[in-house]
Amino acid sequence: MDNGNLSSIRLLDALRTAVGDGQLKVYYQPRVDIRTGDVVGAEALLRWSHPTLGSISPAAFIPIAEETGLILPIGEWTLRQACAQAAAWRTAGFDRLVVSVNLSPRQFAQGDVVDTVWSILRETELPPQQLELEITESITMDVESAIATLNRLKRLGVRISVDDFGTGYSSLSYLKRFPLHTLKIDKTFIRECTKDENDATIVRTIIAMAHNLNLRVVAEGVETKEQLVFLQRHLCDEAQGFLFQRPVPPEELVEQLEELPAIVTKLGVGAAFTEKMLMREQLRNARRDLEETLRMQQGLTFKFKKVEDRFVITLCGGQLLRRFGVDAEAVVGKTVEEIAAPDEVAPLYAQYQRAWDGEEEVTFEAKVLGVWCLASLTPIRRGGVVVEVVGSAIDISERKRAEEALNRVHKQYELIVENVTDLISVFDADGDLTYASPSHLRLLGYTPESLLGMDVQELVHPEDVSGMATSFEEGIKMKSEFQCRSRFRHKDGIWVLVEVRGMPVMDDDGRLLQMVTVSRPVHR
Repeated sequence: MDNGNLSSIRLLDALRTAVGDGQLKVYYQPRVDIRTGDVVGAEALLRWSHPTLGSISPAAFIPIAEETGLILPIGEWTLRQACAQAAAWRTAGFDRLVVSVNLSPRQFAQGDVVDTVWSILRETELPPQQLELEITESITMDVESAIATLNRLKRLGVRISVDDFGTGYSSLSYLKRFPLHTLKIDKTFIRECTKDENDATIVRTIIAMAHNLNLRVVAEGVETKEQLVFLQRHLCDEAQGFLFQRPVPPEELVEQLEELPAIVTKLGVGAAFTEKMLMREQLRNARRDLEETLRMQQGLTFKFKKVEDRFVITLCGGQLLRRFGVDAEAVVGKTVEEIAAPDEVAPLYAQYQRAWDGEEEVTFEAKVLGVWCLASLTPIRRGGVVVEVVGSAIDISERKRAEEALNRVHKQYELIVENVTDLISVFDADGDLTYASPSHLRLLGYTPESLLGMDVQELVHPEDVSGMATSFEEGIKMKSEFQCRSRFRHKDGIWVLVEVRGMPVMDDDGRLLQMVTVSRPVHR
């Protein structure tokens, strides 16, 4: 009948009694995987059959229900009916069917919406993963509140989809913030996607964008073979529409489940073609993910090959490029001579050649554009021949600066030790002399080299050996500095009295690592 002629008041009065009188029914329209033809779900759609007014369009009564608040009891009743039906299908063996139910903006805004969903799931014993709640872009008017509610729903385990995508006015930024599972492309774009290039571009863009965000895509309102083929060629995941089946009572849907896959086989492109297209997209996605991973990594990953005696970079990415002051586009396709500073080319070329000659795991340190790097190169072979080399590098500038500072300190230490008049000696845990300062030559007549490996007790006066050993043992036991006097034999045979100060060096477990002594002559 012509619902436009019905007054809102008349519809409102009729709607108030519709639920209680059993005038509202839930019909189901299948969602089909257009790659395999399998029916993977069904959308629950409300229908109203009035005893005198006849069939009333949802477009006529849903806005009135939303405006007056009647959508709250009607929406809850619809959700309960759909969940109960999905649970019944599951019991009958159709345990892969996901039922999707629309949540109106007014329902979504209710503070108890999450509790209501959870209560119905428990009441109907439907696993949460078999329920998908459809929201519209209008809920993004209050983004932060919407995110909080959607996250709570996700924690229940239910799926969340955006219905009629592309018709709203919200920012696309919410797509990456909302915990979504699916995007449903509005039928207004599908209707002309094979005839209007603008609609075709919109549909292709939505599919690509959704897949980049790891979302599934459902096309609504699919009615023709040409639309199905278009969607298959652009790797849409699912479709629903009159081409497959109109919304029908649940028992009728079950009767036709086995017939629906044949529609995709008969009217769509072959499964082999779809698989080929899917593989191409997966390869593109894998390369994009690889490039993004390379770009974000802290170091540098690169590849090169040899072309006419020059090494050419074929892949490059990583945060280290920023330290170099260049981007990947400025490096890829360039030779080492074009990238590195003139004094850096020869050292890099020598290491690159080692890998190109087949040496495995070439590791080296080098300066690149003024930045010290630790790099590793591995040759890639095909048919036993090196065709490319993959490398990685990290910035070691801080380490090199620390090493240089340490070397400066070491040289200063050596200068001090070489000019000090005291005898400085270092013994290992076994008592073997591992270091003797140059002052041993001036005071005792022995070169430091000649003392290494010598039994030091041979230089100590026989009467002083026991006392010196006791002092050493006491220092080790107490883990503290000790002091004693002893006579050391000069190379010319005379005895030199020295005052010995010692300090044991212990590890974290209290074990002796070294003994350091400083001895000063008392008189000769």
